[in-house]
Amino acid sequence: MQIGSTVIVNSEAHPHQGGFFVQDGGPGLAPSTSNHVALQQPVKKPTRQWAAWTHQEEESFFAALRQVGKNFEKITCRVQSKNKDQVRHYYYRLVRRMNKLLGPGLYLDSKNSKDTNAAMLRW
Repeated sequence: MQIGSTVIVNSEAHPHQGGFFVQDGGPGLAPSTSNHVALQQPVKKPTRQWAAWTHQEEESFFAALRQVGKNFEKITCRVQSKNKDQVRHYYYRLVRRMNKLLGPGLYLDSKNSKDTNAAMLRW
């Protein structure tokens, strides 16, 4: 016993796009020769909306970092104009920027938040 469907390409349906029709419906499909199956474009993820950090937001970020450490939830509560992802991204972008400036002999390990935070606050 063979269960399946046959897909027929019909270029007359849309001259610039192939039209697809399902025939002999498989599981969950009713048998029909006129069911049009539309071509689906991949779903695009919404683009991130990053905005430049103002001087006030940066000051709030560093004040919160000094008080609560690397707790992005609590920092987000203090920098209310940014969400948690933006705060986290800003933190790790600063770590990368500092490592780039430190050169090959020195390195800040972002997993060691105590040293990284101390370096950021003295920057």
